[in-house]
Amino acid sequence: MKRAQFDKESLLLVISEVPKVLKNLDNIIDTNNEKVDSTEGNFKAEFTNFIELLGKYMSKCLVTISEPYNENLYSVSIDNSVDAGFLPQISSEFYNYLKGFKNCEETIKNVSYKELYKFYVDNHDNINKLYDHMIEFTNKL
Repeated sequence: MKRAQFDKESLLLVISEVPKVLKNLDNIIDTNNEKVDSTEGNFKAEFTNFIELLGKYMSKCLVTISEPYNENLYSVSIDNSVDAGFLPQISSEFYNYLKGFKNCEETIKNVSYKELYKFYVDNHDNINKLYDHMIEFTNKL
C-alpha cells in the first residue's frame, strides 16, 4: 500500500493557527491576573482550540505512516506521533495530561478552569517546545 504524502500546505495552515491560540491564551492569563476569574469561558475555548489543532496536526502526520488518527484514541495518537518524531520528546506527565482529552470539547468542559490554567502556566515552556518542534518538523519536509 502506498503511503500518503505529507500535505505541507495544510500542515502549515494548521501550524499557523497555533501561535494565535497561544497568544490568546497568554492574553487571557494577563487579563486574569488583573481581573481574577473573569475569563474562564474564553480560556477553556482557546484551550479547546489548542487541543483540536494538535489533533489536526497529528492526523495529517499519522496518515503518512499508515496510522489512523482517531479522537477516541487520542492517547495512542500522541504516543505514535512522539514515536514517529512528529511530536518532541517531552515529559510523560505533560503528554499524560494531554492524553485525557479524548472528546476534547466535552472533556475540557468537565475540567476545572483552575486545573487547566495551572497546567498551561506550568507547562508554558513545554507547549512552546511542542510548537517549535511542529514548525521545525514541517520546515524539513
